[in-house]
Amino acid sequence: MMKKYKVTFKPVEMLTYSYVVDAEKDQEAENKARDELIEAIGYDASKDWEYYYNEVLDIESFQKGGK
Repeated sequence: MMKKYKVTFKPVEMLTYSYVVDAEKDQEAENKARDELIEAIGYDASKDWEYYYNEVLDIESFQKGGK
């Protein structure tokens, strides 16, 4: 069953990029979010960003505008 993950990348403490992706496992979620990061800022710039963390989202809460 697919779970929805929110995956966050950060190069410094103050700035992060977060993407919401559907995935079955953590690594798949990280890979999908990395692809979105590359699409947004380009491959070369994305190399400066390291994986920070991910979390499984509560779908009902997420759809209501929560975390």
